[in-house]
Amino acid sequence: MSEPRVSVIVLSHRPDQLPGAIASVLAQTYSNVELIVKHHAGEYYPEKFNEAWQGASGKWLVFLPDDDRLGPTFVETLVHFLDGYWFTGEGDMAYSDYYSEKHGYRFQFPFPPNLNTEILRRYCIPHMTFMVRAEFWRDIGGWDGALAYSDWDASIRMMQEGAKILHVPQFLYLRSVHGGAGSVLMDHEAHATALAQLKAKHAAFFAGAV
Repeated sequence: MSEPRVSVIVLSHRPDQLPGAIASVLAQTYSNVELIVKHHAGEYYPEKFNEAWQGASGKWLVFLPDDDRLGPTFVETLVHFLDGYWFTGEGDMAYSDYYSEKHGYRFQFPFPPNLNTEILRRYCIPHMTFMVRAEFWRDIGGWDGALAYSDWDASIRMMQEGAKILHVPQFLYLRSVHGGAGSVLMDHEAHATALAQLKAKHAAFFAGAV
């Protein structure tokens, strides 16, 4: 039985960072990987991700900013979780724990297991750490480019559509955190604005009505 294809979409506007991102994709222990590189000029990029994934041929999608890195077993491990190797049935989305690197220091960031509505009202699952079924992603319409927390919004919409979401309790992703474009650490004002937008769209969800 052949391995299902995984499309890894790298979004880039930093030529100095792109080779490292590509190298982390090519170093995967999983062989059937399609690499798509999409260039963009601005700081905010969900719409560019939307343009790129629609041309992908994989059963599964992974989204990678150019300043982040996949651990070598990221794809293989998440595919095995999702395709039913380690549990009964197939999943729709899986997310791993991650490392964060800032000012030369590396920190571990574990996510809560068994994602549910109560957890999702308090935590965002960053898009970089998840793999999602392409068919399901198309059904929910991909990214909402109007929202700064488009990854949080996507997780809410997936849960509302009944997605089977799996936590992979392994540190498989390296996230770069900085104040520039890309994997951005929001300041308090930006976070408050982004969260207000998200809550306005999903008022019933955050009110506990759904």
